[in-house]
This record gives sequence, structure tokens and C-alpha cells, in this order.
Amino acid sequence: MENDNLKTESNNANVLLGAVKCAEGWHDGSCCCNCKNQIELFKHPWNKVNKGSIMESTEMYACIVQFDCDKEYKGIIFEKKHGMCEMHMRR
Repeated sequence: MENDNLKTESNNANVLLGAVKCAEGWHDGSCCCNCKNQIELFKHPWNKVNKGSIMESTEMYACIVQFDCDKEYKGIIFEKKHGMCEMHMRR
């Protein structure tokens, strides 16, 4: 019974997330804003650039990905929340 509830909750979440589309990205609604690789970047009081509270957004984003040829994750900085690339993976 518990497993059935977990499956139902998982299916409901997938339906909801699948409905999240953005007209600013790719024609099928895929966009950086609904990609699991995108994170929002925040400030830090010790920074020289983007100095401030850790609660303040830098209004910049990063795509955190692992390329096939490298074992380490890399972060690519973007000034926009919206866009599209071949590494897109819907949240």
C-alpha cells in the first residue's frame, strides 16, 4: 500500500513538472529556467565582486554539468535565466 502511494505521488509530480514550459527557450517549452542543471548564484560578504548578503541574488545563473570527457563538474555562468542548450534536462 505504501509503495502504491509513493508511485502515485511520483506520477503526480512528473505530470506537474512536465507541464512547466517556457516560451523564452526552445520551441517545445524546454528552457534553462526548467533545467535541473541551472542554479541561481548568490552574493557573499567577503566577495570583491557581488559582495553582499548570502540572501541577495547576483541575478546571475550557472549551469552545473559534467562533460563526457571529464570526471569533474563544471559551472558555466549565464547573465540570463532563460535559454537553451544540448545539456538540457527537465527538472
